[in-house]
This record gives sequence, C-alpha cells and structure tokens, in this order.
Amino acid sequence: EYYLIACEGREIRSLSYNKIRDYIKDLHFRGLVNYNPRKGVSIVGASVEDLSRVLQTIERSRELEEDET
Repeated sequence: EYYLIACEGREIRSLSYNKIRDYIKDLHFRGLVNYNPRKGVSIVGASVEDLSRVLQTIERSRELEEDET
C-alpha cells in the first residue's frame, strides 16, 4: 500500500510484485541488502550512498524501458 502511494506521489507506474522481487534479489546479490523470504528485506552493510546509486540506476533503466514502449 505504501509503495502504491509513493508511486502515485511521484507519478510513476507501479511495478509488479515479481519485478520488485527481482530487483530485491539483485540488490541482495550485490551485497546491498539482506533478503530472507520469511523475514523480508534489511539494509545491512551497505551505505546509503551505495544503495542510492543502485536505486538511481534502476530508476533510469526503468525510464528507458518506458521510453522504448
């Protein structure tokens, strides 16, 4: 629910559950977040700057995908 509100506030299209899960797994493999399907996501061991840089990259790639469609 919070995610949908955040998307609406930024006037961007929300992602599907599967796409969000894929991004979280990617962040986990990069060592920026810890992901446990039972416990959720935690930000441990990654600086805010590192996480911010990766999220900006994801956002840019998403914008490029939208431009292509």
